[in-house]
Amino acid sequence: MPAITAAELDRRFDLHTPTDPAVRDTLDSLRADFKRLAQVIVDATPANREQSLALTRLEDALQSTIAAIVRPAI
Repeated sequence: MPAITAAELDRRFDLHTPTDPAVRDTLDSLRADFKRLAQVIVDATPANREQSLALTRLEDALQSTIAAIVRPAI
């Protein structure tokens, strides 16, 4: 496995704020879609461990989706 470079660490851990208004609009839309799905999960399931895990995984999916959009490729 190749060594992780400083550039890769920057890509993974630095804040990447989009400046393109279209990208910001896309992120806002994604957040709204994920939030609607979170509400569906809350409405459709009892408050229990599995509901909590589903919401956590949904948060993880949103974070990964945003990262896929805003992180620059190396």
